[in-house]
Amino acid sequence: MSDDPSTDDDFVEEEETETLEEGQIYDFITGEPVKDSATERTLQVVAHSLVDEYGFELDQLERAYKIVYELINEEGKTRKLRPKIDIAVFADGRNHDEQDNITHVCLVQSPNTKATDRKKGVFQLEQVMGALPQCDYGLWTNGTDLVFKQKLTGDGRLQPEYVDLYDLPGEGETVADLDKPDRQTGRIATGDNLQRTFARIHDYIYGNQGLKKDVAFWQILNLFFCKIHDERTTGNRRFWVRGTERNTREGQRAIASRIKELFAEVKADERYSRIFSDRDSIDLDDRVLAYVVGELSRYNLLDTDVDIKGAAYEEITASMLKSQRGQFFTPTNVIRLMVQMIDPGEDKDLTDPQYWPKILDPACGSGRFLTYALDHVRHKLADQLFPDAHPLLRIHRLNADPKATKLLQNYAEQCLYGVDFDPDLRRAARMNMILNNDGHGNIFSFNSLEFPLMLDEQSRGKLKKQHRSKDTADLTDPVRMRLEGDLESFDIVFTNPPFGAKIPIDDPDILEQFDLAHNWSVDSEGRWLKGNLQRSVAPEILFVERCVNWVKPGTGLVAIVLPDGILGNPNAEYIRYWILQRCQVLASVDLPVEAFLPQVGVQASLLFLRRKSQTEMDLEKREGSSDYTVFMAVAEKVGHDRRGNEIFERDPDGAEKVYPETKSVLRRRRGQLEPIQTTVQEKRVDDDMPRIAEAFVEYKLTGRETG
Repeated sequence: MSDDPSTDDDFVEEEETETLEEGQIYDFITGEPVKDSATERTLQVVAHSLVDEYGFELDQLERAYKIVYELINEEGKTRKLRPKIDIAVFADGRNHDEQDNITHVCLVQSPNTKATDRKKGVFQLEQVMGALPQCDYGLWTNGTDLVFKQKLTGDGRLQPEYVDLYDLPGEGETVADLDKPDRQTGRIATGDNLQRTFARIHDYIYGNQGLKKDVAFWQILNLFFCKIHDERTTGNRRFWVRGTERNTREGQRAIASRIKELFAEVKADERYSRIFSDRDSIDLDDRVLAYVVGELSRYNLLDTDVDIKGAAYEEITASMLKSQRGQFFTPTNVIRLMVQMIDPGEDKDLTDPQYWPKILDPACGSGRFLTYALDHVRHKLADQLFPDAHPLLRIHRLNADPKATKLLQNYAEQCLYGVDFDPDLRRAARMNMILNNDGHGNIFSFNSLEFPLMLDEQSRGKLKKQHRSKDTADLTDPVRMRLEGDLESFDIVFTNPPFGAKIPIDDPDILEQFDLAHNWSVDSEGRWLKGNLQRSVAPEILFVERCVNWVKPGTGLVAIVLPDGILGNPNAEYIRYWILQRCQVLASVDLPVEAFLPQVGVQASLLFLRRKSQTEMDLEKREGSSDYTVFMAVAEKVGHDRRGNEIFERDPDGAEKVYPETKSVLRRRRGQLEPIQTTVQEKRVDDDMPRIAEAFVEYKLTGRETG
């Protein structure tokens, strides 16, 4: 440390902050604090999506805009009404003092308000639209239901007619633009809009066709495959709905016909041969199918950010793939931290396949470690391939460039592997990989702790034959893994294994494979000695050894979630000894119990290891081990409390702090993609994970911890 009392830290300018009273949030449109509520949060989502997804400028929006119009009742009496429009959208550059300049209106109601409510439902939206001569489009929502309306006039109509749309035309768009099959379609989802959409279609299927939630889940997955396949296929889109097409039975049949034809094409695709069987089909009623397709077709899934897709996908997977014994979803901020700290592809030319990091999750669940690792590599590759493009456009350029897309697809297919014992989770993980640019073919279903023990003589015969034939179509998952992902073959392992004494491993054939399945004792000279086989062992202990053995000696990295007992309990000292003999401990991050709540209450840590080479271990046996530094951090806040509610940064007096946040998004406006930045006053989630990631980067650069 410098002797100069004025260090660099003295010149770091503190962020300008304000505080909010309890129960308030900032309004995106006015920049003023407003009372927080479920309805207000929905209004903010709508406001952001109008700018970020539909291409309107912020100065085109007004909130709580009062209009005046006359209504003639059945008795012929006239009365003036002065309703407030929650969000009014004005024609670009037109005077906001004139209500006739409004082109779109949005009404946002409380969660328990029904769309059929005579006073607060869609009827009110139609009344307001009818009072505004230039307003052709309207939106009504209660946070769950979402209704789009178009007003039709002329052509001999005595009164305006209001028809349902599957989407709202954006700035500079008309319904005719929505009807173009060759249109560069799909809004890039922002905020939690995609999450709300996924939840809405799942509930719609469940409520309108009577399917059980698990059956509805697999029907949605089939449609996801169709949607992604359609986005990747050049030419006219097929996974789409014309503006009013789903309003008639004829239109619904046409939509269903397109989708079923598309699904038949998906099933016939060799890339998906391991996912679908001849029995798989789209079994939704035409009306229900048309609704779901309309909801999904609004978005471009491939260009949407991995965080947004991950949250949306978890929305539906969590309802079907409930936490099972010892299993639970790894929080997104934990996954992101682990991937950032390991940094797959660090300082490597990822356009050259020899530098591609080979990654495994041996307890992959729905595959989120793999999707985040893939996204991490995708961003690095996009930066290297398109350095002159705007940062927000690089991913889109990659997705639109056939050679770049093929390069990333080759990486995913050759270097990303996942294993899970549950075949349902395997299928869910495969879909998650496809949502995030593929690699689904390497998701296997078998017991990672049993590998490679389960390979019988017949399989071993196939294995030998395979070295000559290169045909993997008829091989079992374990045999393919032995060929493509054997022990000591991976660069990186990420995992959150199942843990707990309630799910012990007691098969002696499995236990015999592991050093850590034996009893250990210390002799009179202080040396650890391996003894007899234990009767049963908690799975997380065996996963430590399996993960270390799966990475390459000398360079392989392991990032694993472990219960604190392994790192601190006296009776787990032999495990720590085994780890230190075979690995360099790179980092340890202690998590609070809130990290996995409200799913499950576990006290856990993140452990980051590099496997030593045999040469290193031999040298240490002769000369002893040298001291080295280890990055250690304690996370006190993880962004939510024990009930799962978000928590925000507060000042010493307990008031929530507000920061000017500059948000960058890629949106489609008037048919063209453009990056935009908006600065808004926002509360900041109180989460130590990003701070720990930044501190680790600094630690790697300087060799010392900060903060």
